[in-house]
Amino acid sequence: MKDILIVQACTGYPPDRIGGVEKIVSTLNDSINQNGLKCIVVTRFWKKRIDHPTVIQIKTSSRESLGYFIWTLKALALIRKLKPNIVHCHGLEGALICIALHLTRIKRIMHIHNSITREPGYSNTLSHKLGLIILKLAIVLADLSVCPTNASKRDIAQYVSKHVMVKVVVVPNFAEEPVVVTEDEINDTRIKYGLSDKKVILYFGKIKSTKGIENICRAYRIMSLRQNSRLVLAGMPTATDRFLQKLKNSYPDVIFTGYVDNPSVFYRIADVFCIYTTSFGGGETFAITLANAMRHGVPIVTSDNPIYREVTNNLAIYAKPDDPENLAHALDFALQNRDIMYKNAIIAKKYADNVYNEKIFVRSILMTYRSVLEPK
Repeated sequence: MKDILIVQACTGYPPDRIGGVEKIVSTLNDSINQNGLKCIVVTRFWKKRIDHPTVIQIKTSSRESLGYFIWTLKALALIRKLKPNIVHCHGLEGALICIALHLTRIKRIMHIHNSITREPGYSNTLSHKLGLIILKLAIVLADLSVCPTNASKRDIAQYVSKHVMVKVVVVPNFAEEPVVVTEDEINDTRIKYGLSDKKVILYFGKIKSTKGIENICRAYRIMSLRQNSRLVLAGMPTATDRFLQKLKNSYPDVIFTGYVDNPSVFYRIADVFCIYTTSFGGGETFAITLANAMRHGVPIVTSDNPIYREVTNNLAIYAKPDDPENLAHALDFALQNRDIMYKNAIIAKKYADNVYNEKIFVRSILMTYRSVLEPK
């Protein structure tokens, strides 16, 4: 596979845009270039110019529909000029390029980071409906599609033919290795947020309604161990902070950290980690924060859905979705039965270290490249 050029077409690149998908793209970019191949990232420009020799940012319109149109034209022209062997497509921007390159000889891999099934009402808007159509079409036309869980693969199977499903493979996402944290950092964080004598329930990730965060807040309010614990919601809102402000106003006893520079500090102080998304709500396909919690050895309480059971390897406590009272009981149980929870957490950490490993992820992606370039 020498002299192979890979182009990743994606929505953004850190630090211009920060998120799980962007981390995957940047990790692949670095790893591919270190493995004797050449990788170039073609991405949208948002606010920050990136000084990186293999990253090309394309400026588009701030208007949604016009922005996607300009992106597609500019990115398509650039990619055709680069003449890559493979285009690895991420997000809606990548899906548009996957479709646009269909009649060329360039091989295309569609990496699926969002489920096709969404929460009720999602497809009521025209833009969302078009987005799902574009995603499905990209999966149909791609030479190969990658998704992170078998649960998300089964979701795709509801919308495309068996012939297309032969081209869909599962490659689990990776979670970063925990960063070393000093006892002073832990103590300082506990003091800063008033956690010194409290058990900590942690949610980490985007502060958005589809993550079930409000139900976590409701469950915390009715927990029997509420007085001896604190709920910490760590992370930033999405495009607007309207939902975050609503939570702050409604739940003044909940701790909101905002952006966290070193997540390992919060995982280290957590007695239990909780995420409560309902099935594929928000386009969920994996939940990288679950894998992060596992690699940090944190006990987990989460909603009972096929994605989370698969990611946690059935090593968590599962609460009924959309049932704050049931979640409250599960959180009380977790805090009252530390020995049971930490025994599971130790097993979960070993599992995550072996499965949600960056080297294994990169090796699996390189194998997908080989499979489309050297078909049997």
